[in-house]
Amino acid sequence: MDNFRPSNEEFSLLEEVELLTVTLRGYANQIQVQGWIVNETKAIEQLREMRVFRIPVIVQFYFVSNGKYEQMKGYIRMLDYLRLLMLEYLQYEQLN
Repeated sequence: MDNFRPSNEEFSLLEEVELLTVTLRGYANQIQVQGWIVNETKAIEQLREMRVFRIPVIVQFYFVSNGKYEQMKGYIRMLDYLRLLMLEYLQYEQLN
């Protein structure tokens, strides 16, 4: 995976995945424990903006690795799916 360290990006592939994981885990934990998120409007905005497949190093890895690292690609897809589920949940809760 060292092949996917960007030359001019701030974070490596694994650092970007870790940042996504930590952020999503934090929101999911708040929803699970409390049933709501502290700053719901800010969370919705952040979840809208953190589009996984707009992160250059993830896009490069995902589309250039040609048949390799399928479990890692699956994990990235699941992170994006979790992001979308939480976004939908928070938007629904905000309307009701």
